[in-house]
Amino acid sequence: DDIFARYLIAYFWAVTTSMNIGNPVAAVTFLEWVYTTIVTIVGVAYYLVMVGVMSAVTASLSALSLKYRQRIGEVEQYLHAQAIPQATRERVLGFYDYIFSSIKPPPALQQLPRA
Repeated sequence: DDIFARYLIAYFWAVTTSMNIGNPVAAVTFLEWVYTTIVTIVGVAYYLVMVGVMSAVTASLSALSLKYRQRIGEVEQYLHAQAIPQATRERVLGFYDYIFSSIKPPPALQQLPRA
């Protein structure tokens, strides 16, 4: 047995076990082990990239939501300090709600199913 082949099989087993991919592919020849290892690594890398992209999109939406809440707080303080009537306050805050709700999410999120 070639030492490289043994390490390749051990590496493949470690990757599939640690990533909880499931039962290992029944590769027999050395070339099959090389192929399945490469395909597994590419699949794991693709999955990690997708998770990273979704994390970035979620973070940007969280930042937008935080900015909105800060702006609403500032507007509420101003309206209160100026003794603006309650009906006018509700209209102003309703306007901000309308503006915020009309902002479209990034195209990546538009394709996700609705909850």
